[in-house]
Amino acid sequence: MQEPDPPPPSLPTARLTWTADGVPVASDFEDGYFDRADPLGETRHVFLDGCGLPSVWRGRARFSVGETGFGTGLSLLMIAALWAETAAERPVGARLDLLSVEGRPLSAADLARAHRWLPPRLAPLAERLRRQWPPPYRGFHRLAFPEIGVRFTLILDEVEPALAAVDPGAGPGFDAWCLDGFAPAHNPAMWTEAVLGHVVRLSAPGARIASFTAAGAVRRRLEALGAQVDRRPGFGRKRHCLAARLPAAHRPQRAADRPDWAPPASIHPPGAPIAVLGAGVAGRWLARRLAEAGLQVALVGRDAADHPPAALIAPKLVRGAEAYGRLSALAYVAAVRAMDALESDRPAGAPAIWRARGVLEPAPDAETRARLAALAETFDWPETWLRLTADGLLHPRAGVIDPDALHRLLWEQAAAAGARRLSRDVARIERTGGLWRLVAADGGAALETPTLIVAAGATGFGLLPDAARWSAVQPSGGRLFRPVLDPGSAPETALAYGGFLTGALDEPAGPARALLGASARRAATPAEALAAEDGRAAESLARCLRRLERVRPDLAASLAAGPTPESWVGVRAGTPDHLPHCGPAPDADAYRAAYRALARGARAAADPPGAVERPGLFVVGALGARGYQLAPLLADVLTAELTGAPPPVAARDRAALHPARFLMRAMAREPA
Repeated sequence: MQEPDPPPPSLPTARLTWTADGVPVASDFEDGYFDRADPLGETRHVFLDGCGLPSVWRGRARFSVGETGFGTGLSLLMIAALWAETAAERPVGARLDLLSVEGRPLSAADLARAHRWLPPRLAPLAERLRRQWPPPYRGFHRLAFPEIGVRFTLILDEVEPALAAVDPGAGPGFDAWCLDGFAPAHNPAMWTEAVLGHVVRLSAPGARIASFTAAGAVRRRLEALGAQVDRRPGFGRKRHCLAARLPAAHRPQRAADRPDWAPPASIHPPGAPIAVLGAGVAGRWLARRLAEAGLQVALVGRDAADHPPAALIAPKLVRGAEAYGRLSALAYVAAVRAMDALESDRPAGAPAIWRARGVLEPAPDAETRARLAALAETFDWPETWLRLTADGLLHPRAGVIDPDALHRLLWEQAAAAGARRLSRDVARIERTGGLWRLVAADGGAALETPTLIVAAGATGFGLLPDAARWSAVQPSGGRLFRPVLDPGSAPETALAYGGFLTGALDEPAGPARALLGASARRAATPAEALAAEDGRAAESLARCLRRLERVRPDLAASLAAGPTPESWVGVRAGTPDHLPHCGPAPDADAYRAAYRALARGARAAADPPGAVERPGLFVVGALGARGYQLAPLLADVLTAELTGAPPPVAARDRAALHPARFLMRAMAREPA
């Protein structure tokens, strides 16, 4: 049977009409987003009171709320504000996780217009929300409000596939739900048995459910799923609303898309010790996120002297329904959001971290222009994110990072959240007495920890047990160049064309230089990859200029005529499917013993959660050429898994990042 066509990568934005007094009405559903007489009173009565907030989270270090129907964000903004206002009633470092689904997101302009109804106490949060508002790309988007201890996952998709893609991990599930879709008569897809079944599947023991509707069909479906349902007095013109409770014996269930061989990590409670090995960009993002989540973090490793002079953040947009395309686009959006936030938080007088001046994919010929035009039509993002111009495909939100400034600020923020630093070189790691022991080059112990994340770049795989049997890692050496720019031919934006060329870098003195890249040579080990670049600067420069010549011959000729540029040599690691490793380090022998029935596609004979992983050992690595772009998303993914928070990616995409995936594929190809 032929597979159905995948849904388009982007969603249509909501079609609105506005009442005379400025209330938004969804044209597709002929229903308003909130009660025009008293929107805050309606939300407080139906959802906050219906879920017992804030009394039910009193004393809780972790609490999570799910929602069907984000709309204008009013309900979740009120819940987030209430969380901040009741902080004294909970332990220090307590976290609120919010998750909401939206199938017709508002445009940024409509969201701002709808937020004019908000009272002053919600305005700062609403403004933070709008600054992080994503393009209407189908999938998971993680927004953060670290100053009040709130993480928010917005899933842009139709409600049933969106909830089907959520895996509760090892967490207890959602403590409360706000069922906030339009009325069942206007939008029946929000209230089906399948949708309510996912709500229950993802719920914690004793979870509370509140809804503005008290329709009999909704009540009966929830009761059939085991909930105790009460009809409450309604608000305003609505006669009744609904409140429900799940039994204390209820347990959440994993998503069907998360395979048996990828069990979630055990939960690390607030204050649990954890070490991150590697002080590059991945390690620093992890240290910051883990510390913000309340863990006791030690970042081990010397300051990376081998990071590039600059790094490009630009999308790799791919048509199709593969994990690589989805995660590439979502990582780009997440990186832009993260860099914008860092730049806004940058101390006065500190060097700029992020220059979002745009990145252009040039269209030097009709064939390339047709391909780029098809991409622009397929993704259909707002012009603030994606614009087809006479010169090519422009990404206005993309730009260039200063790695020195980024590394410095990430560590300052991690330290402010409680992380500590051990500036030591680690020669090996070993398991002893239930702990991971990091052994320094002089043979002494740098640190002992129950949980270790290896995020040490290409060289980190040499420290991981049996990595050659499961990682499929492919080291590459490469060279970047820092040519002097002719002011008359300098590009207005960075260019991305298979290689890349930035505009002039912001440097304090000397001639204006850009960054031109990059050569790459694969090798068996990181040391061999670096050695492969020795004595090949002229050859690598010629290769980079040939790529540039195909799209901008004028620039290539100008750079070729200039002085021989300075260069930087580094090594990176990638994988055959171009996706990184993020998750628990596998024990290859244990996997083979537990899942030997996988041969020829058979399902696993056993489901031994945790038994097939190296206890307490995790890896974030093989980020390839887009490490600065992937690092924020991967830090969110692993932090969520380790703390039992709702995941920031779909279950199938979480499995696509799992370090055991190549081992499992190899086993599936073996004869029975």
